[in-house]
Amino acid sequence: MAFLLLSSLEKKDEVNMKLSNNERIGQCLSLLSQVLSPYVEEKMRSIYGNAWFSQVKVCISNKNNSNRSDEEIIQDVSVLLSIINQRWDKVFKTYLSPERGLVNELIEVRNKWAHNNYFSADDTFRALDSIHRLLVKIGAEQQEKQVDVHKQIVLKLLIQEKSHSNQSNISQGDQKIREQLKELLDLIPFQDPKLLFRC
Repeated sequence: MAFLLLSSLEKKDEVNMKLSNNERIGQCLSLLSQVLSPYVEEKMRSIYGNAWFSQVKVCISNKNNSNRSDEEIIQDVSVLLSIINQRWDKVFKTYLSPERGLVNELIEVRNKWAHNNYFSADDTFRALDSIHRLLVKIGAEQQEKQVDVHKQIVLKLLIQEKSHSNQSNISQGDQKIREQLKELLDLIPFQDPKLLFRC
């Protein structure tokens, strides 16, 4: 049984490793949406009572939401972040302060993701870190752990990327030195031509 569980986790990790940056951000935004939907409803109800959803409609653009059900609207991470931002002082400041900057940043991340913009590994790590920090603030332990898994994978990929970049720079440097000292190296073979510059 333990072997099957381990095998299942390994397969899941393997799938996670193969995700593109955009796919990874999309999955984490979806996790954030799962948590924000009941959270936003609860906090809005605490101030506006049963009229809370009419306040939601004030916060959003009718042009983009006219064909959607109320349930679809309140599960859209873009709508949820926008509500938090627009009702910050009256509703959310007490609970989420000082994380308003995170909310604004994530609105931008979501818009870039929705328009299929390119995310570098650095951009992805920052986006996931912001999602993670907001989940921690809300107290969403399960989703926070799932986002942290994605964060660790991106961090690993970032380290590999920088390592390859450094090795490439070293190799190019070696090649330049070999070209500059070609005649001497033909006479005296050196494994590491950089040593010649230490003389």
